[in-house]
Amino acid sequence: GVVFMSARGDKAKELFQSGYNCSQSVLIAFSDITGLSEETSAMIASGFGGGMGRMREVCGAVSGMFMVAGFLYGTTDKDGEAEKAAHALGADTAFADVLLHGPRHVGLARAEGV
Repeated sequence: GVVFMSARGDKAKELFQSGYNCSQSVLIAFSDITGLSEETSAMIASGFGGGMGRMREVCGAVSGMFMVAGFLYGTTDKDGEAEKAAHALGADTAFADVLLHGPRHVGLARAEGV
């Protein structure tokens, strides 16, 4: 519920403030669920900082959320229907985040002072 996510958000914020990028912070905050070590999570998510390789596009926090959603609900099934369900989950995850926090385009967020 909300407390579960709030604790994860607090952990991600703490990790970000310690020097990890947004994507690394989110993925590491869920390492107990993904089973990945902090080091492995940081390596996987490292290229998504600064809006995907510092291109100032989708915030790394959203990329990290998609990675966590993939670990929790993703599929290895090559069936088209399973893939559609995984894509829908990603879209739902991103939509929920935008509703809660506003747009996650790094360039726009920086321009708006976020």
